[in-house]
Amino acid sequence: MLNRQFLSIVVLPDSIKLGKFCIKNNILHVLDLQTFESQEKLKEYLNKKRLKNLAVIGSLGGVHVIARSITLSSIGQVDFDKEILKNIQEHIPTSVKDENVLIKFQILSTKYDKAKETVDVLVAVAKENAVITFLEYIRGLNLIPLIVDAGNTSLFLPFIEKYEKKVSTSVVNINNNSTDIVIVENGFPYFVSKIDNGWEDFSNSKAEFFQRLSSVFDFYHSGRGRRKRIHKIIVTGKNDNEVKKFLEKKFDFPVKTSDFGTNSLLRFHNKFENVSSYAHIIGLGLKRVYPALFEIDLIPDQEKENLKFNLLKRTLKRTTVLFFFILSFGSIIILSTNLFYSIRVYIVSKKVEGIKPKLNEVYELSSKNKTLVKKLSDISPLIKNEVVWDKVLFEISKLTPEEVWLISVKSNNILKKGDGETIIKEKILYLEGETTKQSKIDRFVSKLEDSPLFKSIQIDKIEKKEHISFKVKLSLR
Repeated sequence: MLNRQFLSIVVLPDSIKLGKFCIKNNILHVLDLQTFESQEKLKEYLNKKRLKNLAVIGSLGGVHVIARSITLSSIGQVDFDKEILKNIQEHIPTSVKDENVLIKFQILSTKYDKAKETVDVLVAVAKENAVITFLEYIRGLNLIPLIVDAGNTSLFLPFIEKYEKKVSTSVVNINNNSTDIVIVENGFPYFVSKIDNGWEDFSNSKAEFFQRLSSVFDFYHSGRGRRKRIHKIIVTGKNDNEVKKFLEKKFDFPVKTSDFGTNSLLRFHNKFENVSSYAHIIGLGLKRVYPALFEIDLIPDQEKENLKFNLLKRTLKRTTVLFFFILSFGSIIILSTNLFYSIRVYIVSKKVEGIKPKLNEVYELSSKNKTLVKKLSDISPLIKNEVVWDKVLFEISKLTPEEVWLISVKSNNILKKGDGETIIKEKILYLEGETTKQSKIDRFVSKLEDSPLFKSIQIDKIEKKEHISFKVKLSLR
């Protein structure tokens, strides 16, 4: 998921450029690039796209940006920030010396040599009134100023992957009425300049345009200190090919044009026209990818505190509105749920009233069923203990010795009360038979006594002339 969107805005004399971005995994996603002729056109775009209360990284033109090497004594306790600021104030351009100015600086590198310390400092000097006016301009668009960059300094960020620390690299950005030049050493902008000749002047007088451009590079090379000679130039903006040819002839080495497609830090969500003219806009967006590379921000400290306070109020307001929205939404859900179940209960109650006669019939049948179950429970012991006669008859047949003949087999059941109210059914079996020997009867009785099916045996003998008749009464287990 992409992070929250933010904008970058550059106000030029003849137009306003805008970029819409978001960041994911330290990659700047370019969502839109637009140019507007006036503030009214910009407002129409913002209203149409419903872009408000978004953070803005802006750029203030007319800012003096210089790089200085300051040598300080490292003996004893020295307030380096105070000393650096004092040195800078002595070299403020005359054009802004008599006005209220904001001075912002960033230490680029430090070198120690015995008792001295040489500090390379990048300095931005801006008119305070101009900064405040620009902040009001952004607020008037219902946007939140996050950073105000010093002039065109961030122009170098889109090409950072092409820099070499051992050589100085220059970025030349051609606008309609002006041209920006940024010279980078060791990954930092050591020299920032702007000439009032742009594409329109180039069309009218190429000689004057190239003369002004050459003077900037000559001024840089004539500067004091450890400035490295320029060995790489990147041209971006309008008519970059013709400017490229001129610079190649002047410096006698290949000059590159902007190619954003090779930058691994950028992802374009659309195919935009004339992307190279938005190099500065994209550079401002990249300040959030490289927040520590160039730290200068022209917003006064007091204004930053006010911005933080306003952001906190806006966040609290948004949180409060969200809380009440969630609370209201939850209340609506609860009320809707209660209403739904109330309707369901009403429908069910109506259905219950419709089936009450059937329920009464069910209750009546249930009562009859209970009575029947009770009666069945009374006779269940009888059913449970019913004799399996084929098993009994087979047992008697098996136990009957040879020369013993059974004439009849009769059965009878005698009901008795057991413990409590239980009923016990005793099963009696009567056998009648004949044999030729008494010993056969004894043997038959012995086998019956050993059988697990019988528990009580009684014998009644009747002696005849030729055979012995007998009766046996058996109680089944």
